[in-house]
Amino acid sequence: MPKCQFLGLTQDVAQDFEAFYQKNPYQQKEETADLLVLNFDGKGIVMRHNSLRECTKKTAKKNKE
Repeated sequence: MPKCQFLGLTQDVAQDFEAFYQKNPYQQKEETADLLVLNFDGKGIVMRHNSLRECTKKTAKKNKE
């Protein structure tokens, strides 16, 4: 995901926090101010060779050798 798209998405999501907790008053807010952000490279883990796309099969076969 491009950085500018990620920043826009982050701003959009951040606006909904208060509305979410007002809709769900039975849930408690986190007691920490820390934010958990996950980042993935999109490469994945090759596990089942028969379910891979053709280009991924070629790459997996090449890396196996």
